[in-house]
Amino acid sequence: MTIDQLKKANKIYENLKIMQDVLDAQEKYILSEWVLDMGDIKLRLKDLPGIKVVIRDYTSDRITELEKQLEELCQN
Repeated sequence: MTIDQLKKANKIYENLKIMQDVLDAQEKYILSEWVLDMGDIKLRLKDLPGIKVVIRDYTSDRITELEKQLEELCQN
């Protein structure tokens, strides 16, 4: 592995760790606390289960994508 590949792998790993932390915190903290404030209307995300699923699915998909990138980089 070259130095450039190692730097890229480290960056991917850092992003992967951040996304995993976000995934772990979503149900406990983030989604229960987020409020969409649109002036007269305030929506709490914990009251919108569909949004919670979309956010969780996006985060999971991003983790899978980063893991794949890291695996491909390490194989080269």
